[in-house]
Amino acid sequence: SSFADPRFRLLPADPMRTGNTYHEIWTLKDGVSEIENHEYKLFRWAEIIVTGPTAGMELDLSAWVVSYPWSEAEDDLGTFNSSNAMLNKVWELCKNTVKVTSLDTTTDSNTREKLPYEADGYITGGTRHAMQRDSTWQRHSSKHNIRNPTWPTEWRQIMSLLAFEDYMASGDVSIARELWDTILGNTMINCVNKDTQLVDFTKCSRNMPWDKPNAVRDITDWPDDARDGYVMSDVGNVINAYFVACMKAMSTL
Repeated sequence: SSFADPRFRLLPADPMRTGNTYHEIWTLKDGVSEIENHEYKLFRWAEIIVTGPTAGMELDLSAWVVSYPWSEAEDDLGTFNSSNAMLNKVWELCKNTVKVTSLDTTTDSNTREKLPYEADGYITGGTRHAMQRDSTWQRHSSKHNIRNPTWPTEWRQIMSLLAFEDYMASGDVSIARELWDTILGNTMINCVNKDTQLVDFTKCSRNMPWDKPNAVRDITDWPDDARDGYVMSDVGNVINAYFVACMKAMSTL
């Protein structure tokens, strides 16, 4: 109903939980029409509604899929079995989710966000490390994140954990070697209070030296109404817990 073109009223309103609503109108010419969709969409199903004469009409549909290869030869590398049938099913669901939904980067959802976030890459990448020897997919996204960081403070700190997980899975320390200064700076080590030994933003700018004017912000949990009353401050236990993990990872690297 928000579209001026009345023909859109023929289409059902099926927005996704992510807020995406894919509605398109294609007007065909006489004879053969070839229509190519250029936008990267992710969806479970699609519906085509023809609103004109259909006599003699033939449709030839094709689609392309983005999916990072999964080695079936290594499918049994990561296994789990317990005496609890439901827990075993949860494991299979998680494994199949990583197997089927690994697209081009470690995004949490290619409908809502079409770029990798550090935390999503850490979780999804770490899961895939447990089941496949190939680390190329995770390493590509990790390097992208380190060079193009997102806004949460903790996600910046996860850079060191991404480099650490890559090393532990592959024995390759190239991420840390190539991007050491950027990774170290994003641990928030420059904002450690020398008296308390805690990351303290009271007198330390949240703007990183290499950043644009937008300062990083603590995320703790998201959306913000899921924080259960957690009080955000300049000296946070979440940030400092991440910092301890960062220092352990960096010392190993």
